[in-house]
Amino acid sequence: MKQFVLMVVLLGVTVAFAQEVSITLVNGKSLKAKILKIEAEKFNGTGREPSSALSVVQGNSEYMLSFDKIDSIKLVDTDDMSCYEDSAYVPVREFCSRKLMYEVKLKTADKNKQKIEIVDERKFIFNFADKMEPVVSFFYKIQASDEGKEAETNLKQIESVVKDFQQNGIKSIKF
Repeated sequence: MKQFVLMVVLLGVTVAFAQEVSITLVNGKSLKAKILKIEAEKFNGTGREPSSALSVVQGNSEYMLSFDKIDSIKLVDTDDMSCYEDSAYVPVREFCSRKLMYEVKLKTADKNKQKIEIVDERKFIFNFADKMEPVVSFFYKIQASDEGKEAETNLKQIESVVKDFQQNGIKSIKF
């Protein structure tokens, strides 16, 4: 029975992601492609798994919103970069982050007129059916650290990683 339920869920996810999307990146590049799968992982590249939803907030309510209910996602604002050291780690670990604000529009109009904002801190990887390079984007906070490379990485390099993710991230996506 569990296998049957898993197959039904996977089939539903596959059908939902076989749709064509239009993506505009912050760097100005645009593409149209069919989504093969969407994956999400922690900012440090661990815990990668398929994802069919993202965490959003509307008013005071936070919930998971399925990608198949989303019409579009649009970047509306970015904050300044923030860098800091965390001495709770030995050796001391450095972090840099930049908060982003994306708004979501639904395919079906919502009774609640409050805007929907993404608050999911994971990194999303959009894989396409036609063997195009995946698009990697953060939708809430870009974060990078020198985890595991404390001795050979400096703060400027970590800042550069955050800037690269922002420049190559999604500005808008239309499902």
